[in-house]
Amino acid sequence: MCWIGTSSAKIAEKDIVVYKIGKVLNNKFRSLYQNYFYGAKELNTKISLRPASDWDYLPHFLIWEGYHSYKDVTIPFNELEESFRGMYVGKIKIIMPLINDYYLGTFIIPKGSEYYENHVGEIVSSNIIYMGKYIKL
Repeated sequence: MCWIGTSSAKIAEKDIVVYKIGKVLNNKFRSLYQNYFYGAKELNTKISLRPASDWDYLPHFLIWEGYHSYKDVTIPFNELEESFRGMYVGKIKIIMPLINDYYLGTFIIPKGSEYYENHVGEIVSSNIIYMGKYIKL
């Protein structure tokens, strides 16, 4: 997963609640995109965030490393169809089949962690902790 944005680095002044989509296996949360396993309430390895620009003519930059998450998730009742539902991760609409094996996990970016947030609510951080809480999507 790649984070794209224009914001500068921030340092978390307090714990920040964020969310990830993935699977729950043996009380661990497995992320959807990188298949990384998170143990409940375990501090993960700190990752250095290295913004890079691939475009000389645009102010955007990319961050490949880090823990990617969403600031908020919304599942509107009026987005329910016969075999799928619409949901928003940050401001991005995704279509989720009604029959699936995905979960929404609750995480925190610990106080003191470096993070970036873009205009659609995607966050990449230098550290993250899975809180052991999840709901079935």
